[in-house]
Amino acid sequence: MRNREWLCERAILAPTNEIVGQINERMMSHVQGDVVEYLSVHIIMDSEQVTSYPTEFLNSLELSGVPSHKLRLKVGVPVLLMRYLEAPRLCNGTRLQITQLGRNIIRAIIMTGIAKDEEVLIPRIPMIPTDLPFQFKRIQFPLKPAFAMTINKAQGQTLKVAGVNLEKNCFSHGQLYVACSRVSNPKNLHILSNNNKTANPTSTMSELTWSSISIHGYDVLASNRSDQPFRREWSDPAQQKQQMISEANCPAKSAD
Repeated sequence: MRNREWLCERAILAPTNEIVGQINERMMSHVQGDVVEYLSVHIIMDSEQVTSYPTEFLNSLELSGVPSHKLRLKVGVPVLLMRYLEAPRLCNGTRLQITQLGRNIIRAIIMTGIAKDEEVLIPRIPMIPTDLPFQFKRIQFPLKPAFAMTINKAQGQTLKVAGVNLEKNCFSHGQLYVACSRVSNPKNLHILSNNNKTANPTSTMSELTWSSISIHGYDVLASNRSDQPFRREWSDPAQQKQQMISEANCPAKSAD
């Protein structure tokens, strides 16, 4: 693995957890060392429902904001914290790098935020999903590999270099803008489209909420307010980014 600073400045972004998981597995296979596999424990909250939800079913559930039943990690791998443990040091979305994998404790170094470079211990914790018709508790380390992360999870993060995987289309308005605005320099933004072609320096893509985007030297931002995108040179990245934010937040004008 390269140094921590280099790793902290880079990430791959994708719309769905499925693609993120595939990328993380592929990247982790290139990291030297043995994989340590952690399996979660499940507890049904209502004792009368225990027989209705077998262990195999609970193990198979992949839920937003909850770590997987099977968590595979290696020393040196970047991870994303999925729960608030100790604000403001350890918050939901904090990126860390694994330094030691124990049976009941994981040792890691914080890569972002006010506690950057501090070493911390991450325990297994109970997590109760709230979006199911029944309640169960999953006891697992609140971590997930973070070579890649979902676009939604990347909101608020600043990167020096970002790769955006669009093999599957963005599914909500504003996702593409969030992904592309993680970097201040368009030369450091790379897009993989669904035809397996990279989009740097120039590429055009189509979807419901964004008409097209050109990566290097120009930006094309088009929301569902208009069928025609606007285009201008990216002479000042900071000024351009602020302008994009202002215009993206403007409410749509209704036709008279």
